[in-house]
Amino acid sequence: MRFYEFNTTDFPYYALIGAVSAEDAEKDYVEEVSDIDNKNAKPVEVTKEYTVEKIKTANSDERIVTGKQIGRAHV
Repeated sequence: MRFYEFNTTDFPYYALIGAVSAEDAEKDYVEEVSDIDNKNAKPVEVTKEYTVEKIKTANSDERIVTGKQIGRAHV
């Protein structure tokens, strides 16, 4: 599994998504988070270590999208 970050500069909402590919991550983003208005925007692939730290420091109100499962971040 790879991890992809969708920032709020290029996308309407922030998301950190675990997927097999960037294309799958984009599909999950559209299905679970929001449409992508900027067709040139691409998510950034991030490391597993970055993802773990991001989840550890997530505000309790933030949500992390992982594959098809959406839930509050618990570490």
